[in-house]
Amino acid sequence: MQPDIPGGYILFARRALEGFFIDKPLLWLNLWLWMLCQANFKDRDKLKRGQFLTTIEDMRNAMSYKIGYRKIRPSRDQIRSTYEAFTKATMITRAKTTRGMIITICKYNFYQNPKNYETHNETHNENTAKPTVTPHDTEGTRKNGKKGNKTFSENSIEFSLSKLLLNFILSRNPKHKKPDLQEWAVHINRAIRIDKRTPAELQAVIEWCQADDFWQSNILSTRKVREKFDQLFLKMKSDGGQKAKGDLIEVDGKIISKTHLHNLKSLEQAAVNMGIETDLKQQPWTENKGIKE
Repeated sequence: MQPDIPGGYILFARRALEGFFIDKPLLWLNLWLWMLCQANFKDRDKLKRGQFLTTIEDMRNAMSYKIGYRKIRPSRDQIRSTYEAFTKATMITRAKTTRGMIITICKYNFYQNPKNYETHNETHNENTAKPTVTPHDTEGTRKNGKKGNKTFSENSIEFSLSKLLLNFILSRNPKHKKPDLQEWAVHINRAIRIDKRTPAELQAVIEWCQADDFWQSNILSTRKVREKFDQLFLKMKSDGGQKAKGDLIEVDGKIISKTHLHNLKSLEQAAVNMGIETDLKQQPWTENKGIKE
C-alpha cells in the first residue's frame, strides 16, 4: 500500500484554466495556486477556513524564481495589481491588519469539496453502460456518452448563431447535409470565450459572408467562421457591410446588424442564461469575468 502524501491537497477546477486564467500572465495563476495552498483547511489561530495572513513581501518571496544564479522577484506593483484583480473578480476579499492583510478565498468551502465536482457526482456501476469519467477527460464533458461534448441549450447564443448559419446554407441548398449543431456551437463558444469575439460581431460576420457570392460557398461551418474570422471581419468593414442582410450599423466601434437588433430580445434572454450582461450603450456584449462552475 502506498503511503499517504504528507501536507494534504487542494482542488483546482480544470475549467479555470480555460476561463479566467487563459489570457493572463503566469504570475496570476502561480499566485492563485499559492493562495489556495496557504488558506486554512479548517478554523485555526483566529482565522476561519479559507483564510490566511500574509504581506506583499511574503507574496513577492513566494513568487520569486531563479534564472541561473539570478533571482527574479515580481515588483510590489505586480503583486498588488494581481491580487486586486482577484478581488475585482470576487475570487478573494482582503482585510488590513497590523501584521499585514487577511485574505479570504471566496466560496472556499464549495470549491474545496470533492463532492461538488462532476467525477464525484456520478454513480459508477459495472452493470450500467454509462461511461465513467477519468482524470484524463477534459472539460468535464462526457455528456450524451461522447467524450468532449458539451450540451448547449437551444436558447443559448452558441446554438442560435449556429442555427443562423445553417438556415442561410439551407436557404440556398435545402439538400445540404445537416450538421451536428452541438458541435457547431462548440466552435462559437470557443470564438467567444477564447478568441474574445462578441456574439454581435459573429452574427454580423455570418450574415455578411452568407450574402457574399464568394464566401457563401466557402464558409459552410462555424469552424470555418472561427478560422477565417479576421479575414472576413476586415473584408466586411472595407465593404461597408453592404451585402449583409439588413445592413450593419456601428455602436461604439462594434459592428452590429439591424437583424441583430430586431432579435435582441431573444438574444438577451440567452445571454442571461449563460451569464452575459448586455448594454448596447456601453458595448454590445460583455462577458462576466468570475470563475464559475
